[in-house]
Amino acid sequence: MPRTSKRLDRISDQLKQELAVLIQGELRDPRLGMVSVVDVKVSRDLAHADVYVTTMGAEQDQAVAIMNNASGYLRSMLAKNLNLRVTPRLKFIYDESIERGRHLSALIDVAVAQDALHDMDDTAGDAEQDDAGPSAGEKPARTVAAEGMAAEEKPVAGSGARTQPDDKDASDQNNGEG
Repeated sequence: MPRTSKRLDRISDQLKQELAVLIQGELRDPRLGMVSVVDVKVSRDLAHADVYVTTMGAEQDQAVAIMNNASGYLRSMLAKNLNLRVTPRLKFIYDESIERGRHLSALIDVAVAQDALHDMDDTAGDAEQDDAGPSAGEKPARTVAAEGMAAEEKPVAGSGARTQPDDKDASDQNNGEG
């Protein structure tokens, strides 16, 4: 990837800002709708500039054609407003990155919804197995967990990890009977 200079980056940003203002204020075509200038790529010799735009409320091909037809006028307005030796020729290109982003976001939403349904199906399957009860020779999970605890500890209500000493055992420890 060729490295761009800071000067080209500054010129691109300045063109982007000026074009956004000019398109909004100077182009009065009702077919245009709302136009956003997304990016401007300037050639190294400043002869050409690719202007990436998105539109709302207008057909994208028609809006790009209107702006390409008005590129000479926009170029002359840029020459008046900017202090550049050479004003680049403008070529407007519809930027599809926003639509690609929307499409990918929709795919992610569908995948998350399917995953949630899959998790709900797994949970329902686990509940059906719990309703059937333990098979012969198996102990329920709660009984196994309770047997694994030390005799002097009881679970604290609402939390599975913290334990609290039994009051009777605690008084025995204080009396030296432990």
